[in-house]
Amino acid sequence: MITRDDCATFGFPVLERTYTIASDGLLRISQVCTLLNVERHTVYKLIECDVLPSIRITERITRIPAAAVEKLMAPR
Repeated sequence: MITRDDCATFGFPVLERTYTIASDGLLRISQVCTLLNVERHTVYKLIECDVLPSIRITERITRIPAAAVEKLMAPR
């Protein structure tokens, strides 16, 4: 589970919500937006530019591997 402390550790604003990563390790676009504190179109741009990998489940459903988001959030 990604917690408030994780967000603060990586320099992101502390949010009131926490998300439990699904058993398959995939996050919804809205969850990624919240974790990265960005708008939906930014997440889609990151996917388009191959910064974030995505899995297209159906025409309307896209998921992002949690490991990829954690890697993006990691300090460099």
